[in-house]
Amino acid sequence: MACTTAGRAPGAARGAGESDVWSRRAAKHYREKLAALRSWGIYANAGRYRRAVADLNRLLALTEQPRDHALVRLLYATGLRVSEAAALRWRDVQARDEAGQVTVFGKGDKTRAVLLPRSIRLDLERLRGDSGDDEPVFRSQRGLPLSARQC
Repeated sequence: MACTTAGRAPGAARGAGESDVWSRRAAKHYREKLAALRSWGIYANAGRYRRAVADLNRLLALTEQPRDHALVRLLYATGLRVSEAAALRWRDVQARDEAGQVTVFGKGDKTRAVLLPRSIRLDLERLRGDSGDDEPVFRSQRGLPLSARQC
């Protein structure tokens, strides 16, 4: 005789009606919770955003070097990969109106243009000094380009 659990054959799924009831209940519960949070002025990603900004501010407070400060802000504001930021040269950074633009060669051998906020572009300009166009944006203490591990 075959073993059955709760009146079902082994491996049998719930009936179509049962799973529909579960999904409707779960959706209703989720909508109620979301409506309650919105009524208090809290949105789905608000907490995550606040935590990310708090983490960023703590990280910026720990950076002492202007290079590190600019690197952290660039990564956060643009979403560049660490390897893309490490490979930046001054020829890749252009002014665009009051803001700026960075051209990066990234994953999948693709080139893309990323817009920079004005404050980030100004941070980068302060780092430049008298560097030439083919020199790296972020240098090590020895003057060599940073590797992705050093970023």
